[in-house]
Amino acid sequence: MENLRNKIKELYSSTELSEKQQKSLLENGSVKLFKHWDTIFKESGFGNGIFNRIYYILSVYSHSEGLSIIQMKSAKYLLDKKENSSMVFMQLFCSTLMTAVMIKNICSKHKSCNGRFKEIDPKEQHTVNFFTKLAKKAIA
Repeated sequence: MENLRNKIKELYSSTELSEKQQKSLLENGSVKLFKHWDTIFKESGFGNGIFNRIYYILSVYSHSEGLSIIQMKSAKYLLDKKENSSMVFMQLFCSTLMTAVMIKNICSKHKSCNGRFKEIDPKEQHTVNFFTKLAKKAIA
């Protein structure tokens, strides 16, 4: 653990934190030190589309205290349960959209990744580009 703490201390992102934030991170593992989820979504390219709304729905669902415990207990998340299929589909679809956006974000930041992306099958490139545009499309 001490070895990991030392590595964290050496990270550039760690040095930009205040002493209080560094101490809280290293001693408590607090993640509340960093950017708000809305900011992270915007900077990642997820800010104007479906993800803000899905995050809100999932956040409310998961933080609804006693209600979520009851719902989780009764849901019994099995793929073969018909009542779970729409939620599973939505989660898989959102994962696909987010993966496409992350691929494009990585390609825009790293030339070698962008070069590799341009070497893949044009149909796959089109799929990634299409899902990225779909994900970033503003919802009225």
